[in-house]
Amino acid sequence: MVLSNEDALIDQDYYERGLKYDKEYNENKQALQDSIIPEVNIKQSALSISFPVPVKYKLICKKLSDANKDRVYTANTESRNIQVDAGELEKGTWLLTIEYHVQQKAYLVKRQIALP
Repeated sequence: MVLSNEDALIDQDYYERGLKYDKEYNENKQALQDSIIPEVNIKQSALSISFPVPVKYKLICKKLSDANKDRVYTANTESRNIQVDAGELEKGTWLLTIEYHVQQKAYLVKRQIALP
């Protein structure tokens, strides 16, 4: 008989993951409540993300089929727009996580896109 304290169905960091989920949920809910949701447009020459107001952002682009292709962009948007050249992101499916701040409030939006 073998005794083990580990259960394959329970993550070791379940508490931290739960806190992260709550934080993301609340930031997404806040973006909806405050109507500060970015508009994502896919063009042949670039990925364009437009905000209704200037923001400080972190854009995380995850390539679902290859983690080595993941990209992270951070900056302030003076013009309320983010442009990512088509050459920087490979064709295929991407998960975009946009973390942004407006007047000390944190927001988060996730979008799955397909680049042609």
